[in-house]
Amino acid sequence: MDYDRVRYLYLSNAVVFPWHEVEDTFKSPAAQLDLFQRTAGDPVSVSYPPPSEYLIKFLKTWIKKCGDFPVIDEVYEYLGDVMTKQSSDHGYRIYYFDDRKVILKETYAMCSKGTTGLRTWQAALYLTSWISSNSDIFHDKRVLELGCGTGLAGCLASKVCDHMTFSDYHSDVLGCVKHNVEVNSITNCSLIALDWRSAIPEIDIDIIIAADVVFDPNLLPHLVTTIMKLLQCNSKNNAVCYICVTVRNTSTYEEFEKELKLCNLSFTPVTDVVTSVYLTGKEDIKLLKVFY
Repeated sequence: MDYDRVRYLYLSNAVVFPWHEVEDTFKSPAAQLDLFQRTAGDPVSVSYPPPSEYLIKFLKTWIKKCGDFPVIDEVYEYLGDVMTKQSSDHGYRIYYFDDRKVILKETYAMCSKGTTGLRTWQAALYLTSWISSNSDIFHDKRVLELGCGTGLAGCLASKVCDHMTFSDYHSDVLGCVKHNVEVNSITNCSLIALDWRSAIPEIDIDIIIAADVVFDPNLLPHLVTTIMKLLQCNSKNNAVCYICVTVRNTSTYEEFEKELKLCNLSFTPVTDVVTSVYLTGKEDIKLLKVFY
């Protein structure tokens, strides 16, 4: 795997690109051109560019790293072109999981349009990496994602499952997912607006997935009740839920486990080792299998 390319297409911070690994590149115009064609000039990146702010930082850092060595024309030309365009905190990230590619339009801001659902968070990266390594579990299954956000996990799962249902409450998030589904040419899917605080419709599914939805203590009873009702109405399918949680607040996570027990739901940790270029290994992330 071309890790320079993969990290460029994902990273939101040009400063943390592994410049120290490519220092010798700047000594040679040919080597610079090769790196450029694998990063900013990559055809996928050109078609689905990251935010202009990221591109500008990346190319300016490139120029700075060159020092006394000449910078190739392609870098200056691309920088000039990007700087003439209107700045935006929205753009594309391209993710690779083994041989599977997912292209997502998302914001690089922590919160946008009153929601945190317009960017991809760590637990979604973890869950998607796990799905990629365990795709046989999802083969020919009907899958529902709760609080789908940008849709990363669902987009990956859709490549092996029979039908993928994306659900979220926020209209802007659903609009974002609709765009991402179209960009990735996903046809075996549907999108629904789902409010955990309201009546939950019967949806014929085998597997529920969710990531980074355990953060607001006030929503936990509604989230767990939603999972319970969906598992109940799909008991004939032996439905299960895989939910991935970044533990930012221990008490919130403990409250989540307490709600699961109150709803008579069983759960067990999924202890598979998950490694990914997108994870540092230092995150406190838990993946649970929830079932009756």
